[in-house]
Parts: sequence; C-alpha cells; structure tokens
Amino acid sequence: MADVTPDGTVRWCNAAWRKMAHTGLAAPDDLAGATGVDRSALTQLLTMIHATIESPPLAGSVNSVEIDVPNLGLFRWSRCHGSVGRSGGALLSIVPLRTLPEPGTGPDPDEFIAAYEYLSEGMVVLDAQMRIRIATGFASNFMGVAGYAYEGRMALDEIHPDDRERAAEEIVAILDRPGEQRVLDLRVRDADGVHRWLEAIATNLFDHPVVRGMLVMLRDIGPRKALEAELAHRALRDPLTGLPNRAALIEHLTDVIRDQEHSGHSLAVMFLDLDNLKAVNDSVGHDAGDALLVDVARRLAAASRSDDLVGRLGGDEFVVVCPRVDDERDALDLAERIRRAVTGRTMVGSNDVFVSASVGVTVVAPGVRDTPAPEDAALRLLRDADTAMYEAKLRGRAQVVVFSSEMHRRARDRQQLTSGLDRAITDDQLVLLYQPIFDLPSGVPVAVEALLRWNHPDLGLLPADRFVTLAEESGLMAPIGNWVLARATADLCELRRRSPAHEHLLLNVNVSAAQLLRHEFMSVLADVLCANHLDPHALVVEMSETTLIEEDRSGLEILDEMRAMGVRVAFDDFGTGMSSLSNLRRSGADELKLDASLVDDIVGQPANADFVRAIVQLAHAMGMTVVAEAVETTEQLSVLERIGCDRAQGFVLGCPAPLDAVIDALDLFVGPRIT
Repeated sequence: MADVTPDGTVRWCNAAWRKMAHTGLAAPDDLAGATGVDRSALTQLLTMIHATIESPPLAGSVNSVEIDVPNLGLFRWSRCHGSVGRSGGALLSIVPLRTLPEPGTGPDPDEFIAAYEYLSEGMVVLDAQMRIRIATGFASNFMGVAGYAYEGRMALDEIHPDDRERAAEEIVAILDRPGEQRVLDLRVRDADGVHRWLEAIATNLFDHPVVRGMLVMLRDIGPRKALEAELAHRALRDPLTGLPNRAALIEHLTDVIRDQEHSGHSLAVMFLDLDNLKAVNDSVGHDAGDALLVDVARRLAAASRSDDLVGRLGGDEFVVVCPRVDDERDALDLAERIRRAVTGRTMVGSNDVFVSASVGVTVVAPGVRDTPAPEDAALRLLRDADTAMYEAKLRGRAQVVVFSSEMHRRARDRQQLTSGLDRAITDDQLVLLYQPIFDLPSGVPVAVEALLRWNHPDLGLLPADRFVTLAEESGLMAPIGNWVLARATADLCELRRRSPAHEHLLLNVNVSAAQLLRHEFMSVLADVLCANHLDPHALVVEMSETTLIEEDRSGLEILDEMRAMGVRVAFDDFGTGMSSLSNLRRSGADELKLDASLVDDIVGQPANADFVRAIVQLAHAMGMTVVAEAVETTEQLSVLERIGCDRAQGFVLGCPAPLDAVIDALDLFVGPRIT
C-alpha cells in the first residue's frame, strides 16, 4: 500500500510495498524522490484510475475504484484498488494475481515469491537436502527474517526435537514422487525462539519451472491446538470437582500397574462412597449436595500424599490410587486417615451437614497380578475396591474394609440374584409363608405375619434378607412389596373363609421404606383393601424404626394417613436402629416388636431381663402393644410373660409355613395357656 501524489511521488508506503517494489528502503523518509520503480508507471496508473471515475470527489471525500493493471514496468499481473482524493493523488493497494505471464516473458521467481507476501499462509521452499531456499509471507514474519535471508539453513533445525523425525520421514517419503503431498502438524520455532504449532502442507515441486524445490505451505494452528488441548483436558476431568474422571483414573492406574514391577512397592486402590449424600440432596437441595462434593474433593486431595491420585467416578463415588504402600497395614492406615478427613460436620452454604464415608481397599504386591493385561488389571482392581466398599456398607457404613476373595464370591452371588429379581414376579417365583403370633396372657393366636421367600430356580428357597436390599437398590422393592400386600390380604380372606373360628386374626405385613415413601403407596394400599373387602383394622403394617428420621417428615405424614384409614402400625426389629424416642412417640405406632438380639440373653441374666422390662414399660406408657420376635425356648417365653410382654412369635410357638399348613395348624389348636 502506498500514498502517491499526482506526479507519481510516493509520500508513504508500507513494508509490503517496499518488498514487492524491491526498493530495499527501510523507512518512509528514505523515499524522497525515489520509489524503487519508474515514476512514470505510477502516473500512468493514476491516469487509468481517474479515467474510470465519472466525477471528481467532493471536498473531504474520496472515490474508490478497482482495476486490472497491465505491464507498466511496475507489477505485472496485478490488481489495484485506488482511493482518489480531490488533490488528484491516491492511496493505492496492489494485490498480485496468480495468472500466467504475458506472452514472450519467462517465469519470474521474484514475482512468484512476492505473490505470497499478501497471503495469510506462509511459504517455504526446501532443496533436496531439506535446506531452506526461501521463506516468505507469513513464514518470514513468523521466523522474523524475510526472503532469502534464511537461505541455507536446515529446516529440521527450526522444528521441535520431538517432531523432527516424523517431519523428516514425511518429506523423504515424497522426495522422488513429483506432485506428491503430505500434511502434518508440527511445532516450529518462531522469531522469539518459542515453538508454535503450524500445519505444514509439503508438495514435491522439484520439476516446477519456478519453484524447483519442496514447497511447504505453513498455517498457524495454535488456536486450534489450544482448543484441542482444552477439550482433551475436559474429557479427562470431572466438571464439578475438577478431579480426574473415570477415564483418567483408569489410564493412570494402568500406567501405575505397568511401572509397579520396577517400583518394588505395593499398590493400593481405595474406593470411597459417601454415606448420606442423598439425605443432603433431599433435605437441603442438590446445589448443597454439589457443594458438599466439592468440599469432599478438597479434603481428599489434602489428606492424600503427593504421588497419590484422587479422582471422582461420578455421583458420590471417589477413588484414590496409591502407587506406593508398604503392605496391607500401611494401606489400611492411609485409608483410615482419608476416611477421617472426610468424616465430620461441615457448613454447606448456610446448612450444617454431617458427612461420613465407607471405604473399600484392595492391595496388590509387586509382581502379583492374575491378569496379564494392565488395562484388565486396572478394571479388576477398581471392581475389587468397589466390592470391599459395598461390604463396608453392609457392615454398618463409615468404616474401612479390605477386599477378600470371599467378598468377590458374595458379590457374584448378589449379581446373580439381582439379574433374576425382575423375573421373580413374572415367573411366579415369590412365595409367602405365615408365622402365627400368640397372645401371652391367653395363649391364643391373634395374628399371622406374612414372610416373603424367593423360590429361586437354582438356589432354592431364599429368605427375604438375601434379596430385599438388592431389590431396594435395583428399584424393584415397590413392585415386589405391592405383590406381597395383594397376595397376603387375599390369603387372609381365604384363611377366614376356610377357618371361621379365626376370623379375628390380624395380618402383619412388612413394608420397606423404599415402598412406604413412594407417592402411590396409600392408593395401592386402599385398592388392595377394597379389592379383598378387608377391614383396614385387620392389617398391621410393619416397618423398621429407621424409616423415620429427624429430617424427613414424609414418613410421619404417611403414618398419620394410615391410622386415619384404620390400618395399624408396628415398628419392627426395635433395638437395632438409630431412631429417636421422640420420633417413636410422635409416630403413634400401635405395636413395638422387640428384636431377636434383645430376646436372646434374657434367660439367666437379670440385668438383660430388666433392660427389656424397661423397654416394655416405656412402650406401654406410649400405648403400644409389645411383641417379642424369634422366641425359641419355653424359658424365654416364661421370662417375657413375667416382665409384661404382650405377644410373642418364634419357632417354639410355630414355624413359618404355607397358607394351607397354617390353616390346618390353627384348626387343630385348642388354645391351652402358654406357660
């Protein structure tokens, strides 16, 4: 670009004009009376521009025109954009056109090179030894030296050491293939000595009459590479906590396993699961739950060592990979330290919440690996640590458990049961047994409890405690519980029809929290009672005392609805949970069922008997009937009756049996007093 007076004098021009005109001048002051080209060519160009403008510009304005420029001794095969002022001078912008030379003229390498000065891409020409012959356009600006100043330098010297071998292989591959092309990304040193990412398109043009070398077009791809790096980083990071995600954990663990044989240290993997995140989400909101997860991530990072890797699998599950532990004891100590760092009360916004964690640990000594592929070993270690964490949950939570092969067997059995649960209802594999409940003062049966069993096709008859937890975890407890309600109420009606003498019997049915707290539970309950024409007072719904927690009012509200309907409520397994006496009082339950652990030790141990007596008296003060479960001896019956227990059930009184057997037993019962 240049500012030209009417007589062809260049008052100012930019660096690109000087290069194309080959002036070699460094500054505008050096242009006094000299343009590096014939001044008459510029005046001819101005005349052509004026001829295309229909009228002179108004004061303070310009007219612009674009024309093709013939060979005027200035720039051949060019296009000029001229902005003409009232003085007659013009601001000229010359753009080379990549067309064939005029007849009678040969190819001019300088014009070929000058053409690239105006492109956003750079051009480098290499000889057969990969020496630089010329660098122009973006390439010369990038490298900081123009034109032939780079001649003779080795191209590979300007490339990052990690990219040189690959670049050399690509170029050598097409040295003897005219017209062949290769595209590669590589890092090239710029004018400041910094290696930056460029895209290089190398084309073999040794046979071309102008180029006569390897033409390499260069384009800046730094922004693209930065974006790719950012996306790659995000792909391996948990967006909430910023910790490595599952993919990054597996990749890191695989690398650690590969290096373990040389390290001489045992490897530990810790699988950590928060015990009460759902309660936090339900009580104070998911934003608070997310804030808690971020806080836990910070605590884990602070409690781990510098070479440990902390990551988040998702939800409330975290993993700590410890590549350097001495033995299992060392791993246990570290896991316990991490668990304690997570456990405690913390402020989440304006909410004071308590958090604890269950931790599973698996430890592998160097050289001890039963899977040859490191990738497979990494997945197995995560699975084993997860299995140990689940065992910690089963043992009461908030503790550390080390993996054992027996846990894996149990986990495999659980998976087998879980996979078959959805077919248990449709294939009619669920069955109900009934156990009578006796009134202790009179010795007569007053109720039967429905006990769920699964007639598994491979494992036989399974008690409820083998699969109820799995049903809750898999979301199948509600349909199974609804089936139990419907079948049990229908069976009670059948019992009363076939044995009219026992039409007063009550029916006790266990309901899990997962079923009770579903919004449709009350409508399901009403439909079942209506379908069987059963008086609601005949039904006793049993639930664990832990169903009611301080933070959850919905359980108490459902109990109120059931009592309003006429259904009785019993708290089962009392003495094993953590619910408060205030909740027990507010619940207004009709029955309190003593857990088997309270009944076991009442014979010959007065202190234990006195403790149970105190519970019975407390329940009576709240208006509850007390029922003892799992009574197995007549001695236990005698103590229970003496301390004031109202009812009892257990093997000594009657084993769980199918409906027909229970009806037969009740028909034979003549009602002797139990002593």
